[in-house]
Amino acid sequence: THDASATLAYSGSRVSELAELRHDFVLLDRGRFGMIRVVRGGSGETTKTKRERVIPIFSRIRPIFDRLPRDDERVLPTLRDRTLLSRIKQLCRELGYGTHYKTHSLRHHFISWCCNEGLPVQQCLQFAGHASWSMVRRYYTLSDDQADRAMQSMQIRVQADEKQR
Repeated sequence: THDASATLAYSGSRVSELAELRHDFVLLDRGRFGMIRVVRGGSGETTKTKRERVIPIFSRIRPIFDRLPRDDERVLPTLRDRTLLSRIKQLCRELGYGTHYKTHSLRHHFISWCCNEGLPVQQCLQFAGHASWSMVRRYYTLSDDQADRAMQSMQIRVQADEKQR
């Protein structure tokens, strides 16, 4: 559950894409921490959007890929959406967050995180596997830290303008 949740939260993959991820699509020798080639998921042999994409592996989840056994073609052969969903809901309930979270919430988290960190729109779209900014906007949530930094930045500019007068 931890490996799947962390990978979803730090890659933006859909659960079906992670469930279909094969070891030969995890390119550990590309980039600083490796790349995930998203080729399959959803129904059939392709992704939901019918387009391949490559997502850099974030440093926090690289150790997961390093230690996973390779005795199956798939990276997480026992991953089941319903099991993962019930575990996420249980954890959220235990932590006092309520039960409105779902596995797709981790995808929302990733896309919001990318946007809040100032990644260019095209990179956010590429990582999410969407062609339209409207879909990414639907996923996006402004973080409290980002909102606070924006307000501080505006306050500094206002104070600088006031000093110049």
